[in-house]
Parts: sequence; structure tokens; C-alpha cells
Amino acid sequence: MTITTSAPFAPPSSPPSSSTSSNAPSTVVLSPLIRDWQAGWGLARSLSPAADVPGGLKATLGLPGRAHEYIALGDEPSVVTGLAREVATGAEPSWLTVMTGDLDRTVALMRAEGLAPFAETETFMTTGLGGHPRREAPEGYAVAVTVEDRGGAGGLVRAEVTRDGELAASGVMAVVGATGVAHTIATDPAHRRRGLGSVVMAALSGAAVGAGASVGVLIASADGERLYTSLGWDVLATVVSARLP
Repeated sequence: MTITTSAPFAPPSSPPSSSTSSNAPSTVVLSPLIRDWQAGWGLARSLSPAADVPGGLKATLGLPGRAHEYIALGDEPSVVTGLAREVATGAEPSWLTVMTGDLDRTVALMRAEGLAPFAETETFMTTGLGGHPRREAPEGYAVAVTVEDRGGAGGLVRAEVTRDGELAASGVMAVVGATGVAHTIATDPAHRRRGLGSVVMAALSGAAVGAGASVGVLIASADGERLYTSLGWDVLATVVSARLP
């Protein structure tokens, strides 16, 4: 399955090259990275492994209004339509999430099946972890990193930045094979504008490389995208989710 986008891309074993023109259209094969992202996201959230369904993956969350989430492995019209129909006719309330290079088309296909896309979109991003910028904690702050082996499922890297025993920033990166999946990167409002998000990402990336990861992926909010772009992460696709109104 493919996603047409203007963003540069290289296979997971070879991180995106900064010499590739971001203005040159290319056909992006994102399925392997989407699978790795979902597996890492599920690991970070302690979910059961997702099930394969036609065109995508089905994760069980068991939340009110979000019993399941369908993650598309491509943004072809037949894939989006099929999964949107599955969500619209399912017995339990579910979400559909699509990484897409054509947001307008994807939103139109979701709406055609009766779904209501969320107005706020996010961004699917990647980087080579081996070259991730290093960042030291500001004076007075301390960084602690732990690595938890989850056996065949992978591993979880956690980073915490504290000051005087108070948690200032934290994050998780799940390691699935050679892919590190960043999740829940957060800074306490009282400690923002000190570069702590960059410190957390540097600590996670370094530990993930030590655990065998070479490529990083994540889904970023608008604010998060600015941080990750400054650290050298590349945009792969727009992320849009939808559910029944």
C-alpha cells in the first residue's frame, strides 16, 4: 500500500537523507513504518497486539466511545472507504486513523461513509536515531533513563527530567525491532521554554539506539511538530482520525 506525498522517504534501514529535495513528489511506502508505529504505540499503552484486517490494523482500546481503533496501512480510496465503512457499521464505537498525503480526499472519503473527521490533524514523522542531536539538561535539572525489556514484544525506554525532586518533563520510546516509537513527550507548564522536550528526546533516542533501534517514528501535534522539526525529524504524512458523529 502506498501514500503519495511530497515528503522525502527512505526505507526503515536507511533514514531519510537531508540531500533529498522536499519539493520532489514521490510515492511513499509507509506500511512497514505504520505497523511499527502501531506496535510501539500499543506497547507504550499496554494494549494487546493489533489484529490484521483488510487494509489495516485493528487495535482494541476498550475506552468509552473508542472501543477499537482502525489504523490504515495506506491511503488509497478503496482502503479508506473499506475501513471507514467498517467503523460506521461496527457494533462498538471505534475510530479510524489514516496517514495520508492527500488530506482533502481522505476526509471526503471518510465523510462519504458517515464518519466525522476531527478538525485537528497531526503529523507522522521519522528520523535516523543514530544522528539525533544531543542535548544536556539545564543547570539544576537531572535526567534519569530506564530501559524495560518486554521480551519478544520489544522494550520500553523512559526518560524523566527532574528538578529538586519534582518531575519537569518526561517521555517514552518503545523499541520494536529497529524502530523507536516516541510517545507521550510532555513538559510541565511550570518548566517550559527551557528546552526540556529536546533533552527528553535526546535521552530517549540515545537509549533506544543502545537497545537496537536505528529509525525513529512518531505522531506529532502542531506544537510537537515544531520541536521535532528543529531536531531534524522529517514529515512523512498528515494524520487524520474520524469517528461516527
